[in-house]
Amino acid sequence: MSHFAPRHDAASLGTVGVKIDVVNGLSVKEAHAKIVDEHGRTLAKNDNVKSVGDTLSLDAQPLQFEALASLQGPLKLEIREPGRLYGSTVASCTLPLDAVLLPFEADVELPLQPKGSLKATIYFADRRPLYGLDLRAAAARGRNDVPAVVAACCACLDALPPAKQRGLYRVPGDNAEVSRVRDALDASRSFEDALRVVQSAEPSVVASALKLYLKELTPAVLRCSSRAYAAFTASQSPSKLRDAVRLLPPHAHSTTKHLFGHLRRVADQSEENKMTPGNLGVCFGPTLCHGDDDLSSMDAHNAIVQGLVEHFDSVFAPEVDAFDAHFDALATGDTLDKDGFEALAYALGCFPAVDADAFADLPRRCEDGRVSRDECRAWWARRGRATPPPLNAASYTMVAFFLNYDERRAGVLDDEGFAGLYQGLLDAGYQLAGPEALLAEMGGTSFRDFVGWFEGLCAAADV
Repeated sequence: MSHFAPRHDAASLGTVGVKIDVVNGLSVKEAHAKIVDEHGRTLAKNDNVKSVGDTLSLDAQPLQFEALASLQGPLKLEIREPGRLYGSTVASCTLPLDAVLLPFEADVELPLQPKGSLKATIYFADRRPLYGLDLRAAAARGRNDVPAVVAACCACLDALPPAKQRGLYRVPGDNAEVSRVRDALDASRSFEDALRVVQSAEPSVVASALKLYLKELTPAVLRCSSRAYAAFTASQSPSKLRDAVRLLPPHAHSTTKHLFGHLRRVADQSEENKMTPGNLGVCFGPTLCHGDDDLSSMDAHNAIVQGLVEHFDSVFAPEVDAFDAHFDALATGDTLDKDGFEALAYALGCFPAVDADAFADLPRRCEDGRVSRDECRAWWARRGRATPPPLNAASYTMVAFFLNYDERRAGVLDDEGFAGLYQGLLDAGYQLAGPEALLAEMGGTSFRDFVGWFEGLCAAADV
């Protein structure tokens, strides 16, 4: 395996690795793989491997390269056979840049052109600074899907006696010290690293470093979903805030719950520290809701934060067992048929083309071909992943609707699939302005984008 040295004209975002498990459908005696950038420059290649029949195994030699900040996409993965008279590339596929910079390891199956397919595992050893990093990527590098900066700062400040919390978040820390702590947190590689950094700093510095981190997130934590933000601004009653929180993406939901648990504990000591829910709203409204409407919506932003602090216990009360809620919404009795199980997998965020291992390890079926609740639960437990919050009851009817158009079973619609979904919505009687307007409202073509859009419709209609 060759690992090409990066040029020194840009910082490295981290190391990308692509482990090709198997290549099918190619008639070659031996071949190797290489990844090239948009300019045709080789980023990584491996050595020749002999094929067995029409199967080529390259898993012993992962392709690795440094992803520079200057790197542009898409990338191309080529399967090359040495010694061919008219060019050595026998098949290739495109790797969008965002597909190789995922904040988690992903198993994918990709079609090759002009024929064949490959199965690969893509991983990314992220080394980007934490400040300004996308919340999803930061949460994946943190603890319990919460960025290390948030978890460490909250843990440090929670340990303070109430007397030392007086004016917390209202009294700024020394600028030079805040910059020093920020630089140290940027370089931290774990929650434990981050905790050691903040434990040596003054409380006001830690509080300022946390607010700065949240201020630099784009989009802001409570604006990670346009539908959630619209629900937050519409009403600050406990039930509506709970509905709004459920519309946040999983990484934003876990971060919001962790942060507001800390702020609730601060407010509980307000007789001594003077930080009431109202004061915390003033401190964190501009930080957690920042956007183009900061000045005109300042009071609303402050009220959202105040409401989440005041009603934390009811807004973030434990859901009914989330897995059972998903299963019950899709099951007939206590079992699922094949289509029902596929719908359950989608509701759990598990897609055949992306999670190949999960679909190679399916639940055992009963004699009638159906799968039981216990088998499905055991299958999901083997995935070792958090269960997403339940959907709005009406949204489960749209899971099968989305599946009709996701022919690749990747959890993301291609152009043809999105066009079909748009027409299907029109045929079902939905009043839509146009495909571009729908895409803008959804924010993307993934299953989560579509369901989030539909849940926003339900929330607006108070379904």
